[in-house]
Amino acid sequence: MTLITNLPVEDFSPVYVGDTAAIFAPLFLDGGNNTINLTGATLSTRMTNGTTVKTWNPTKWVIDDAPGGRAHYNYQAGDVDTADRWRVQTTVTIGGKPIHTDARELIILTPV
Repeated sequence: MTLITNLPVEDFSPVYVGDTAAIFAPLFLDGGNNTINLTGATLSTRMTNGTTVKTWNPTKWVIDDAPGGRAHYNYQAGDVDTADRWRVQTTVTIGGKPIHTDARELIILTPV
């Protein structure tokens, strides 16, 4: 799998229904605005529109720059099949200890 080394600070929203070529590419920061070192980390993500909760496939996460806190997720068909405003939260687990990120808004639009 190719690593993306030139990611913008954040790149994930909006996307369109069915956009499985799009990526969710947040920058992982701690409460002090320092990058979270993702070396050895497992990433798991859930999203909700207030009614439905979806869990992303954790094997689709790719760590691009572990010390720099950069990773990306390739959307799967079930992740982007419903237009709405979604709250997305990723849990970074390192050494069995979870760190929950701030929730981000993912907007999924219906193509024209």
